[in-house]
Amino acid sequence: MLDVGCGGGRLTRTLAGRGTTVDALGADPAVIARARALTPARLDVKHHAVRFEEARLDPRGYDAVTAVAALHHMRLGPALDRLAGAVAPGGTLLVLGLYRETHPADLATSVAALGPQWFIGAGLRLGRSTARLPDLSAVPEAPMRMLDPVETLPQIRAEVARRLPGARVRRLLFWRFSLVWTRTG
Repeated sequence: MLDVGCGGGRLTRTLAGRGTTVDALGADPAVIARARALTPARLDVKHHAVRFEEARLDPRGYDAVTAVAALHHMRLGPALDRLAGAVAPGGTLLVLGLYRETHPADLATSVAALGPQWFIGAGLRLGRSTARLPDLSAVPEAPMRMLDPVETLPQIRAEVARRLPGARVRRLLFWRFSLVWTRTG
């Protein structure tokens, strides 16, 4: 599996903890060093401090490729091509991305989500407390450079439709979207 823009490695550790071998890419050496430090040696994770555009990837070599809050740090079209190029036949590309809000529907979605977001967060905190699970938000992450998204959701959908036929792009809460694409051949 390939995790692009792994940041502090939270998703990478979760996936590797379930028995998956993970190549974790991040452009910032300090952030990758922090991810390495937080990753137990028993987990099969290979961290690489390299920009995604410059990484040496096994073409069609990964059953799953993930990118969480990373796509807006890259040029959309070439990044989609490169992500898709790493997916093995039958494999899946999973993106959780950010889009630029411009339409009243974007704002309406975000405002409507405030109440449910608070209740979901409160429920998760209560569940972790009751089950005596660690609060993952308390794990310090290395500081990462944050960029605002450039593309709107319609622009992202159009680019995805051109490059990844059959992909599903869904609007999520708070200026986020999901992209799921499976390589069929």
